[in-house]
Amino acid sequence: MKFGYINKLFGSSSRENRTVWLGTIRYADESLDMRLKLIERAGSFMGDLQVVDSLNSQLVQIGIIEGGTRTPTSITFVTNTELQFTGNLQSGSLVGTLVFPPPNGEQGLVAEVNLIEEHVEYLPSILR
Repeated sequence: MKFGYINKLFGSSSRENRTVWLGTIRYADESLDMRLKLIERAGSFMGDLQVVDSLNSQLVQIGIIEGGTRTPTSITFVTNTELQFTGNLQSGSLVGTLVFPPPNGEQGLVAEVNLIEEHVEYLPSILR
């Protein structure tokens, strides 16, 4: 009965889902390891996008997610660095494209992204 009261008090919109996706980003012959962290709450999400620097193996943030949508089969978002991601969810994997902002009015580079869901946490807002 106690948890029923908490759910009534805070509602399902107070629940936060945190998901970490790991995989690669590929453009032409280049490939980098990639990490995507999504934090979903009340139908919207935020998070960040990182790649592993090939010179020193450190994670480097390439964008903070500013807005996006998630359906049962897809995820799309844009970042503060104007990266645009569109991907399809398929049995624990996320496959899509990342479009880099166009330099000097030219067409932006399109990279292939392949990620696997690594970790999920479901936290009620009272525990955050």
